[in-house]
Amino acid sequence: MLKHEGLELLKHDFLLLVLKSMGEVKGKTRLFKIVYIIQEECKKLKINLDCFYEFRPYYYGPYSKELESDLNYLIQKGFVVHSTSESSMVVENLYKITQKGVDYIKDATLPSPVLKVINEVVEKYKNYPLAWLLKEVYEKYPSFLDKEPLLNNPM
Repeated sequence: MLKHEGLELLKHDFLLLVLKSMGEVKGKTRLFKIVYIIQEECKKLKINLDCFYEFRPYYYGPYSKELESDLNYLIQKGFVVHSTSESSMVVENLYKITQKGVDYIKDATLPSPVLKVINEVVEKYKNYPLAWLLKEVYEKYPSFLDKEPLLNNPM
């Protein structure tokens, strides 16, 4: 559960708020990196919400098994829709919050500094080419650098 000054939200509520801010997300890797950046930027501002997702080094940067599980749960409950798009022989996973998901979190709120971080990070990185986003994560958060098996060839 996320806690900040008396506020309690489930982790998947936080994820829904991020998805709502993003609109349609192109790719799970992009979603994971953006959630990771949001959390790290909050930590820099000394905003420490209990039980942020734990990330570990993995192929293509930080990965959270719990985030993956929550995303699947939200899809299963109908709060998020998952679809695929095929172009130039590449299949891309797409994720989008549904109206049911929007209705579910309509009364959820986060402290304004957290909402500001979410909006700034989403605005900056939502449409970044994935290779650039990965490079940004490696450069800004080098703790994942030493353990990254695909660092020299992220794409």
